[in-house]
Amino acid sequence: MDHLRKEGGVYEEKEQGKKVKRGLNCMYHHATEVYLWNLYKDWHGTDFPHKALFPRLSKEYRRADDEDSRLRLRDLEFANREIKRHEREKERDRAELEKKNQEIKKFRDQAKDHLERLQELEKIRDKFDVEKRSKKDELSDSQFAKYERMMMDYFDTMKEIYGTYKGGVTIEVTSNTDNESGFCLQDFFDNLYKKKEKAGASAHAVLFGDKNPMSILSSWEIMYDIKAELLAARGKVDKPARKKLMAARKELMAKDEGGPSRQFLTDIFKQIGTLSVKVGSESVALFEDTPSGVWVITDDMLKHKIEGTAKNCCEMVKEAIKQAKNYIRAIGRIMLHALANKQTLPTNAMPPFLINLMFHGYDNDYEPADILNHIGMLAFHGEETLTYLLDCGETDGDGKPWTRETFFAKFIPDNFINNRKILLSSLQDGLTFGDPSSEIVKGCGIAIRWSMVPLQAIQHTYFARPDISVEELIANILQPKFGVGEPNDKETDTERIKDEQEKFYNTGFKTFLTESAEEDPNFLVKLVECATGSNYLPCDKTFKINIEFDFSLDPLGYPLFHSCTHDIRFPGYEVFFSDYGKFKHDMKMIIDKIYNRFDMR
Repeated sequence: MDHLRKEGGVYEEKEQGKKVKRGLNCMYHHATEVYLWNLYKDWHGTDFPHKALFPRLSKEYRRADDEDSRLRLRDLEFANREIKRHEREKERDRAELEKKNQEIKKFRDQAKDHLERLQELEKIRDKFDVEKRSKKDELSDSQFAKYERMMMDYFDTMKEIYGTYKGGVTIEVTSNTDNESGFCLQDFFDNLYKKKEKAGASAHAVLFGDKNPMSILSSWEIMYDIKAELLAARGKVDKPARKKLMAARKELMAKDEGGPSRQFLTDIFKQIGTLSVKVGSESVALFEDTPSGVWVITDDMLKHKIEGTAKNCCEMVKEAIKQAKNYIRAIGRIMLHALANKQTLPTNAMPPFLINLMFHGYDNDYEPADILNHIGMLAFHGEETLTYLLDCGETDGDGKPWTRETFFAKFIPDNFINNRKILLSSLQDGLTFGDPSSEIVKGCGIAIRWSMVPLQAIQHTYFARPDISVEELIANILQPKFGVGEPNDKETDTERIKDEQEKFYNTGFKTFLTESAEEDPNFLVKLVECATGSNYLPCDKTFKINIEFDFSLDPLGYPLFHSCTHDIRFPGYEVFFSDYGKFKHDMKMIIDKIYNRFDMR
């Protein structure tokens, strides 16, 4: 550049302390200098020219060189961050791929097992000439309504006979937000079981005391963490201070208007598969998992585990079996309360075979094709019994080959019902208001009135849908409401805002559901649980989750969840739809924060 400037001219320089202007000397050199200056004067896009445009020892050269070094260092740091980001993404992709490979393997194993079960059932069908049943016709809405009224009439009659507690029953649980459930079922049962017998409407009496239909038929108010607050208040020596604290806590405690009760049921059946009794230092599980729900363990397995752990101590064995029966009876009472108050149970609460057994009984009306289908859905070690029967030609107790009649009249009851008498009879007792039948195959007390109600109607009325999908939520469950409430400013253009809210719901909100469900397999379950208290949806077609877009101004615009009324509210009408990234971040943050938080604060 110095050479071009000298030869081209048109520049200033100092000569004997004075500035001297040089005229044009060579057009070509000067034009080249001007071209290069314009090319390199903003080399880095920061208004700093390239250092080559200045004399090496000049102040401008040093400044340009410093800027060049700073930008190179910044680029290097950015490159390092990008490398680390790509490495993290690569590691995440590797972990996701490994997880998907494991899921694929699990799915293949399940598919293989399912195929083997189907093949075994096909052999049974062929052996005993059991016709395949075509898919049953779906009951109409009017039929569902008719059967629902029949079932609810039964409970209305029971309430007239036994009555209910005016104030209901208060059940206190200690909130536990460290795990996937709002409270620990095992601790809840263990602590409650140890309490002294109390009559009336105490939680101990309801679940573990003598049978009291009034307490089961009454409404239950679930209170989280109230015990801890009461103890804190009782610890106050100063009576006025204690009274003041108690009053303040009462003000802060929200009333259970449905949300906590649904959360209570949800938490119970999230953990029911791990419910156990303590024998010495060991725990004996009471249920085994099957693809269609939990199922009590066999009498032999229960006795073997307890006796082995108790070292054949008769008193310990006797007490452990008594405790196991009380725990299962308590689960039955919780189920009966849910049925009496039309609360939805999750699908894993009772497999179809158990629903049919308890509410219809195992009798001649239970069609062989349905029995085989329901047995196949259980998929536990009873399959080995079926395989042995087929492959080894086992005979019945009289030494005669199994026939169609003896297979369904003796083999199935002996291997799936009568070998679980200890715990099934306790469940039967919990599901009965009066004295249960001495025969489990006759079902619980409800079976007398529900024998004519199809299994499909029972499942539709009292049990959840099998799964949750984005499509189902958008099409049938979510109910948007725009422009809720009154705007803070009377001059607000309400119609424009309603249009913006509707546009956002149909674009941003639905995109958020789809993206989040793809990113997290449990997202929809968490969303529904935050909005309703249940991690499942009832079959009731009238059930809705309200999506409310408010007029109220809120600079943060955080969503609000009301599980008692099934509401998700978006305050701050011009906050959430102006920035989708912020909306998605805030929604996920709030869901993660309140998921399983039912401590009523």
